[in-house]
Amino acid sequence: EVLLRLRTQLLELTEAGKVIKQQQDKVREILADLAQSAPAGCFVEVGVYRGGSAALLYSIARAQGRELYLYDTFSGMPYCDAEIDVHTLGEFADCDLALIRQALPEAHFQVGIFPATLAKMPPIAFVHADADQYQSTRDICLTLGPLMAPGGLMLFDDYRGLKGCIKAVDECFPHREVLPDERALVRF
Repeated sequence: EVLLRLRTQLLELTEAGKVIKQQQDKVREILADLAQSAPAGCFVEVGVYRGGSAALLYSIARAQGRELYLYDTFSGMPYCDAEIDVHTLGEFADCDLALIRQALPEAHFQVGIFPATLAKMPPIAFVHADADQYQSTRDICLTLGPLMAPGGLMLFDDYRGLKGCIKAVDECFPHREVLPDERALVRF
């Protein structure tokens, strides 16, 4: 009986894992489609963490002859408003900047707290905003919004379920679209 229960639990976990993988694949597909359809200009990601989305953007940028700018502290969350932010100060510090740099050698890495690390960039075609917290997301909106190319796209990964991100996006871009996967998209 115990073995039967364990086997059933394992099957349930396997099925749940398949569903999660399908959801992740769909999220990556939408990210790729949006980036590929963006007008002329560079790509930007704020909130790189371990570089999963950055690697996808890097391959598209290389194929299309674009520059990719990556902004992150690479030392964890720099802000936390306990009333609206879920992640704690310093969370997501478990990344390896050297490894990410090695995997994405032609990307422009801006290490530190955004927007203090803002680099001079060409007009921005596509932004993948994955900063999780209210202050960081608001900084993305206010700093990068004016730098967007006409027709440019800004995708907010954390709009689905993170109150701080939702609040910042809604304050700055009330005209935003909410995609079927609950991420927010702003068209410029």
